[in-house]
Amino acid sequence: MVQRLLESGAKNFWIHNTGPHGCLPGSINGCKMFFKEKCELDENGCVKRNNKQAVEFNKLLKEAVYKLRAKYPHAAITYVDVHSSKNYLVFNAKKLGFTDPFSFCCGTPKIYCGTRNETDNKLLGTACSDPSKYIVWDGVHYTQAGNRFVANLIMNGSFSDPPLPLSEACHKA
Repeated sequence: MVQRLLESGAKNFWIHNTGPHGCLPGSINGCKMFFKEKCELDENGCVKRNNKQAVEFNKLLKEAVYKLRAKYPHAAITYVDVHSSKNYLVFNAKKLGFTDPFSFCCGTPKIYCGTRNETDNKLLGTACSDPSKYIVWDGVHYTQAGNRFVANLIMNGSFSDPPLPLSEACHKA
């Protein structure tokens, strides 16, 4: 798709990789519930298999981006390392003012956010009192605070290749 857009005259691209899915509370809880003692966590407490897959995907994506840059030198193609930016947030969560990075704001590992009791319609999966202290909303989706932190890291160019702020990357081509 990107190649078709380039051939049609598009010049500015911002291509981001995938995040560390193995560090999402939903992945960790799911692994522990379904695989029990066979659930392999890494030294940070994240699901090894999920993160290994993400790293491999990101490696192949980055190689594809480099090939596109070589083939279309007139274009500004920025590779954004969302994986590293989210790792930075997760591994520094407490220093950055967030709660435990493997907890989440709404629901529980067995009750999804917004779930209601079938008999009396009472809300079971309720939200925390301060979502701004959580990285993850419901086990898989980032909170506004988590997304804002990652977005600021990305937009200032800290996790981009080339390392340009987004405001400059669009003027490169």
